[in-house]
Amino acid sequence: MEEREQEKEKPVWRRYAGLDLGSKQHPSHLAVIEDRNGIYFQVVSKWWDAPCALIEVVEETTCLFQKLKVQRLCWDATRGELQVLKEQGKLPWRWQGVVFTPESKKKMAGRLAVYLEQRRLKLLPDERQTRSLLQVDALLKAEADENTGHGDAFWSLALSLEAAHENPSIANRYLELLNNRVVYFA
Repeated sequence: MEEREQEKEKPVWRRYAGLDLGSKQHPSHLAVIEDRNGIYFQVVSKWWDAPCALIEVVEETTCLFQKLKVQRLCWDATRGELQVLKEQGKLPWRWQGVVFTPESKKKMAGRLAVYLEQRRLKLLPDERQTRSLLQVDALLKAEADENTGHGDAFWSLALSLEAAHENPSIANRYLELLNNRVVYFA
């Protein structure tokens, strides 16, 4: 009886995910974060090295999505790799594609910068992820690297925060911050 009461007392944290799909040359990265009263804790940092079959990434991500009871996942839909699967109903309905445009990238990067700077996003100790974050410069460009890709973890984390916000336009308030100064991730 006491165990059931303790289970009821455990808070239920909401989880969100971001998936940056790689290519034949770049890795894919999945970031899952957990919202604990406005502070986000990363609970998954998963890499798939290139070349990796898209179906493998989707199947493993779907398994994790269901196992961890993720509320929403955003993926980079710029190249449209998952569009056919989405249209066929083969992806969970809570997966949302985000097309990367200069404006959307700026909004997501601004939000990520603020959350990291304010320590409202706590990352897992993943050296590869750290290198990937540091690859992205103030112009949101990343030099391609054989081992860390080209900012894949940066974008999966930004997408996970995008998924966490019911109204993705919340990033507008962070644009001014990003425009007025250079942001460094250290």
